[in-house]
Amino acid sequence: MRSFDSIFENFNTICGEFNSEAIMAVKSLLEEDKINYSPLLLYGNVGVGKTHILNVARAYMKLNAFDDSSIIYFDNKGLCRYLNDSLNNNEFHKSVDFDRASIVILDDVHQYVHMVRTQDYILDIFNKSRKLNIPVIVAGNNHPNEMSNGFNPHFLSRLCGGVAVRIDVPDAKSCSNFIDMLAKTKGIMIDSKVEGKVLEYFESDFSILKGVINRFELFATLKNNNVIDNLAFNCIFQKEY
Repeated sequence: MRSFDSIFENFNTICGEFNSEAIMAVKSLLEEDKINYSPLLLYGNVGVGKTHILNVARAYMKLNAFDDSSIIYFDNKGLCRYLNDSLNNNEFHKSVDFDRASIVILDDVHQYVHMVRTQDYILDIFNKSRKLNIPVIVAGNNHPNEMSNGFNPHFLSRLCGGVAVRIDVPDAKSCSNFIDMLAKTKGIMIDSKVEGKVLEYFESDFSILKGVINRFELFATLKNNNVIDNLAFNCIFQKEY
């Protein structure tokens, strides 16, 4: 049995004060049989690592004797494609296979604003999952209290019926740890002054920080030099900053 912590360590993500409660909530839901809050809603700004945590949960279920077919995972585009295919086949009420489901994971739930039938479908998923005692983890940008316009009140009520945990904006230490971790993974060395500039200019969006490190890696490959110093930083971003 692979522990949640051991899988988390392999996903190039960071645990800090900003997200420790969310990580503990997911871990507890998956590892402790007696804990059954569902759905578990993770919410917070873009780039704070919500999807990363969902992917850790997905990997945990997959590596602990559950096959992919038992893991129901949809981001907003995937669910929309699934429902469109059902409509095209005159099977709108076609349901995913709950008899074999081990977990339901739904990302970008805030994207379903004004999508009435899709909200109804997700509400049906919530209700079936509760009856079958299947854990549900949902991620979105906002708390349900901030999603009133364009959403079914019953849908929002069910979102609030489990546990809602906010992931805050990452603190400077967590961002620094994230940069150091990615740099080590890619085999590049970042000067401390450059790291300070990265934190100053690119703030605390993990997706943007990852893109910056990718640019460092490309530069290092082109120059055959794995050290990113102040000169290298200025060369990479001279047209932007």
